[in-house]
Amino acid sequence: MKLIKIISIAIFVSFLGCSIIRSTGQIINIKNLKVNFEKVEIKGVDLQGIDTYFYLNIKNPNSVDVKVLSFDFDALFNNKKVATGSLKKEITISSGGHREIIVPIHIPFSGLSSSLKSAILTKSVEAGISGYVNIGTPLGKLRFKVLDKTRRII
Repeated sequence: MKLIKIISIAIFVSFLGCSIIRSTGQIINIKNLKVNFEKVEIKGVDLQGIDTYFYLNIKNPNSVDVKVLSFDFDALFNNKKVATGSLKKEITISSGGHREIIVPIHIPFSGLSSSLKSAILTKSVEAGISGYVNIGTPLGKLRFKVLDKTRRII
């Protein structure tokens, strides 16, 4: 009789343990957000440089909501770093959802000098982003590398 109770408890614990591990495995398998550079818009030019808006689309491929805690990135023109940008406000993205964000970036003329030569030679300008996004999930904070292919803008 004691043997039957022990076996019953062992079977119950093993089923419970498996479901906890399976459940945790689904949560731990958090995928990187997909950050796509959509376009850049020139808002103004002054003696120091160019004021732009970078339009980014952030997609959450996960089965849980995530909160973008911070996003630090480099603005790229013709694959050259021309400026650094940062998202300062927290944004929640629902599971399977996406959000468009607009990030203002000032690009100093000194940053454009290296990409200007390649733009003249190729007669085109491509823009993109590279950086890191920190997100909050039910398990805590996670950090992911973001690299988006550049888009031709001119």
